[in-house]
Formats: sequence, structure tokens, C-alpha cells
Amino acid sequence: MPVRLPFLLLALLALVLSCACVRQRQAQSPEISILRSGSLTLNERGEAVNTMYMDVRDLTGRGLAMPPNLGRYLDKTRVSLVEKPSQAGYILQISLLGEGTVSPDVLASLVNGGYGAPARFSGSGGNGLLADILLVQRTVPSHARPSRARLKNITSRNAIDSSQMRLALLMPFEQPPRAAIPESFVEALGRELDAALGNP
Repeated sequence: MPVRLPFLLLALLALVLSCACVRQRQAQSPEISILRSGSLTLNERGEAVNTMYMDVRDLTGRGLAMPPNLGRYLDKTRVSLVEKPSQAGYILQISLLGEGTVSPDVLASLVNGGYGAPARFSGSGGNGLLADILLVQRTVPSHARPSRARLKNITSRNAIDSSQMRLALLMPFEQPPRAAIPESFVEALGRELDAALGNP
């Protein structure tokens, strides 16, 4: 028995330390704040097909890469994603305006400026992402050659309705520049879009 006791104590100590490490990692998980102006509306009209094409554009000048799994968080919407804009009754265009170090007050001001307003990051104190989001509902073009029906066909010729939103995500700490959007931002962005598009 005296030989087993030190072994049991060591095993118990190792278990306690491993549990403490898990709690510490969970506590360090960033809390992301959501800021938005405007709203997205999926109007149910007979002329539109319930399919959506997602177009992500990087306007930051840094060439940021948005992971292709953004669409997997869109599970509450009443539409299905397609790979070609010519097949879509809805076009969801996400324009990334900024990502990186920013003052929380500056980011809030940029969001309050609304969709299409100038956007320039400055200051420090947080890590943010800012995007303008345009949702266009349209009739699907019936072109004899679908390859010619490009994204530019979301113009007034085919548009039925549209809505727009400026959306920002904010972490309360700074991070160095990256070549890709952080996965935590991707998940938060996807879930926020899902909530916006899932409203009746």
C-alpha cells in the first residue's frame, strides 16, 4: 500500500493539472463583439429562385483569403448555395473593407457610417474586421449560353429587390497581420449572416 500511494498521488496531480490547462485555454478564447448597421432581407417572391451565390471581395489591399467554409454556417436560411451566379436567385456580395488593429471607437464610427461610407482603420486597442454586405434578389437570366451570364447581371435589368448591411467584428486585443481571416472571425461572420438571412 505505501508503494501505491505516491503513484496515486502523482496520477491525481497530473489529472488536476490537465484540467487546469483546459480551463485556461477556454478562458483565453476571444469574445467577439458584433456591430452592424442596416439589415438583410430575403423577400419571398415567386419570380426568384431559392438559390444563392456568395461572392467575397477583398478591398483591403492586403489580399486576404476568406476560407471557403464560410457557407457551412448558413444552415437557417431558406436558400441553398450554388457555385455559379447564373444559377442564383440571390447574390450575396461580401466586400471586406478592413481587418487588423483598430480602435474600438473608430470601428463603431465606421459601422455607424453605414453601407458604402468611407472605411479606414486607425488607432489601437482591438482586432477588427469590417465588411459591406449586399444581398440582391433577382430573376435568373435565361441566356442561351450561361457562361455569359456573369455576376454583373445583378444590375437593375435582373434585380427584383436588394438590401444591405455594414457589419463589423471586434476582438478586445490586437493581433499581427495575417494572410487569411482568423477562423474565429469566419465562424462569427457566418453565424451572423445566417441569423440575418434566417429571419422570416
